[in-house]
Amino acid sequence: MTFGYRAIILSFTAIMLLSVLNLGWLTYAQQSTKQYLSQRQMRQDLKVLFNEIEQHSAFYSIQGLKLQKKITQKINQIDKHFPHRISREHFGAETTKLMALLADPGASVIQPDLKTSKLPIGLRPMQSQWLALNHQGETLNLEYPFLAHIDDIPISTWALAAARYLPPQMRRSKNLLRPWLQQINILRHDIGLPQKTDVSITLANSQGEYLKTQLPLAANLLPIPPALAELPKLNSDTPRVLRITDISRYQHSQKQRLALQQAMLAPNLILDLRQATGFSDWFVATLMKYDRVRRLNQDFVGFGRYRMATDLRSDYLKPLRFTPLHQLSHTNERQAIRITKDIDNTYSQDFSQWFARTLRFEPGFYLPLTNQLTLIIGPQCRQDCQWLAYYAKRWSNAQLIGEATAGDLARKYYIELPYSGLKISMSGSLSYDNQGQRITGISTQPDIDITFDEHSQWQSVIKLAEKQQRRQSAVLAAPSEQ
Repeated sequence: MTFGYRAIILSFTAIMLLSVLNLGWLTYAQQSTKQYLSQRQMRQDLKVLFNEIEQHSAFYSIQGLKLQKKITQKINQIDKHFPHRISREHFGAETTKLMALLADPGASVIQPDLKTSKLPIGLRPMQSQWLALNHQGETLNLEYPFLAHIDDIPISTWALAAARYLPPQMRRSKNLLRPWLQQINILRHDIGLPQKTDVSITLANSQGEYLKTQLPLAANLLPIPPALAELPKLNSDTPRVLRITDISRYQHSQKQRLALQQAMLAPNLILDLRQATGFSDWFVATLMKYDRVRRLNQDFVGFGRYRMATDLRSDYLKPLRFTPLHQLSHTNERQAIRITKDIDNTYSQDFSQWFARTLRFEPGFYLPLTNQLTLIIGPQCRQDCQWLAYYAKRWSNAQLIGEATAGDLARKYYIELPYSGLKISMSGSLSYDNQGQRITGISTQPDIDITFDEHSQWQSVIKLAEKQQRRQSAVLAAPSEQ
């Protein structure tokens, strides 16, 4: 049997077409598989996560069997609700809620940005309400500026559902709550609502009047201009304003040091530390000059220890500027031993030896007695920013404004789950103040609680700083009692 030229061409074309169709189906199947985890994969990832938490989480160790029971219940709940497979989006969300049980400010869950539907409006907190914003970050409807309901359910119900994704001490932060409020598909699943391609939005005004509208869901979160994005243009009579994000730069940069010292010579200095992280002994010691009483005990900033594990070195806390007690001077070592022996050692078998952090105060920089300090803080104020906020809370010539900090001073332990690819972090150490009180995981509350949302609030910050300066000046000018 022979084949003609036409038959050969047709056969070849058919084979190519079948190959293309087969390749297309395999590609589709692989992409579909990537969006989901099988129950076996989900269980394996949760098993790995639980084992890592048991071995490396400092917060798991100090909470004991009570936390173990909570995590086990959560894992069983996930297994029950997703008996066959789970989308990567929902697995990331459920894992985030599981990590929130640790009450660990250093816990985080990071996954690749999935193309899932989001709330089609932006949100901005204003006191106890939420402003609804358009794509340009402007008020969506000037006559009805506030968001009252989503899918006919009060915004307060959605906020309670969103808060479960945050550790308890961070749930009051509206800036941290906002991105979770926009995860409409995730929250619908939690609340028990059906998934749709659109959403019902109910807007309200201050007179209690409502306007309802229907909008298609958005592919991505709407960009919101960052609060206090631009530093104000000041004259010589207004307080000096300085924004700091990377504290580590002050450890070695002479340029950064001179800039900070020059700013501190102003009668009133405002430091925006809401996004500040990093470690610098020089930075902390220099700003400690605002403490007129100098409450630091024998120059100790505080103490720390880490969760012991076979894969960790004995110098694990060195990046946090901690030193083993035996490397201190004889006087400081005895003082440190006296303080640390009184700390609750219930779970000491899980932790390393004690470490101490000391400061050396350099002479040669004089800070006028009347100078005032205002710190703008928030839950992203971490590491040495948290140390500074904690101690500045006690200073008579300093005030804290903004949102509460999260108490994040720990060194993080990182893992990646094998099937989902989720990147997980957890706190692997605990820090204590110079009196032996644990401060990791403990929020520092501001003196004035403000959620920043608009550029115009810089004026409010400046007025608060000036008011504090006038109050302190009056105290210093008042005659002392004999």
